[in-house]
Amino acid sequence: MIRGLTFDFWSTLYAPVREPGQGALPLRLASLRRLLAGYGQNPGDEGIWDAFQLGERAFDAAWLRGDPFTARDRVEAILNGLELPSRASLVETAVEELEAAGRSPLPLAPGVKEAIPRLSAAGYRLGVVSDAATTPGRILREFLVNDGLMAFLAPNALSFSDETGHCKPRPQAFQAALTGLGLAAQEVAHVGDIPRTDVAGAQAVGMKAIRYAGVDDRPGSPLADAVIYDHRELLDLLPLL
Repeated sequence: MIRGLTFDFWSTLYAPVREPGQGALPLRLASLRRLLAGYGQNPGDEGIWDAFQLGERAFDAAWLRGDPFTARDRVEAILNGLELPSRASLVETAVEELEAAGRSPLPLAPGVKEAIPRLSAAGYRLGVVSDAATTPGRILREFLVNDGLMAFLAPNALSFSDETGHCKPRPQAFQAALTGLGLAAQEVAHVGDIPRTDVAGAQAVGMKAIRYAGVDDRPGSPLADAVIYDHRELLDLLPLL
């Protein structure tokens, strides 16, 4: 019997911003431009984008290893790739700006606003298991508070990779939330969008895995125990798992 649920954050509880010029990306590119100006470099738009991609490649490599990757890691990766020295004051400013850009508005995924209170009222214990990279867990918590979701989540069942030191699919990422929920893995289902991390990671520790395809439909292996397109589907689905 399922008694608890954990949710991924990105493309599960929240949808990405894809409109050109919106979201965190343009703010982060502007921050990178200021960082490089501090080194006397003023590349054009293409050069700024190439520098940004140095950080993206470093993030992708860390994510595939299951290692956490922070805004500081991104800045250092860019400086290393450009063979520039690490200067504390410039790095600190860039890190603060990259993180703060993560406060750019994010829309909730379909059905989240309605489903979370209803799931809580039905007696399910709720948590979050999410990778947090350039946007740290403390800022992701701000979204959950501002959108009224935090009131329905178990406060000790929020597992963010920058805080636990483990990205999905590592078992530690899920076990941190299970401990906070006070439930056995077999009593909990995880909802997320990526087979390699959300589905595989949850199933490996004994949880049920529900692939959420309402924002980014990413079919693949391993197969989830169920697939949903709207979080309101969970109310009817969970008793069947």
